[in-house]
Amino acid sequence: MILLQKGVKNVYPINLGGSIHLEDVKATMVQAKHTSSYGETEGTPIYAGEAVGYIFDFHNDHTLYHSGDTAIMSDMKLIQDVYEPTIAILSSSGHFTMGPKEAAYAVKNLLNVQYVIPSHTFPTKKRLLRQRF
Repeated sequence: MILLQKGVKNVYPINLGGSIHLEDVKATMVQAKHTSSYGETEGTPIYAGEAVGYIFDFHNDHTLYHSGDTAIMSDMKLIQDVYEPTIAILSSSGHFTMGPKEAAYAVKNLLNVQYVIPSHTFPTKKRLLRQRF
């Protein structure tokens, strides 16, 4: 909704569990466990809604699960059972999201995918020291 409020065109609003069909792919919004904010007002982060992931079901091809920024969660098993992804893009930096240990557990015990792509970047130690949270 933030994008719509900012005047961005061609935005298709959906909510958790909702889907949209775009040519040869069906995109479905699924749950993630993470905080969500953007920018700030007077030093206070602006709440940006719930964190989410997506299922991309490509017609007659692979189904992709993009976890988005998330902690490990038992819902990953439900996502596997319902959508049957064959590829997963999993956050796994261990800094602002689940780490490699949790991502490996998810792949071994919750997901039954053929391919896994680790994702997520995070500030380097040098940048963290400069920002002085």
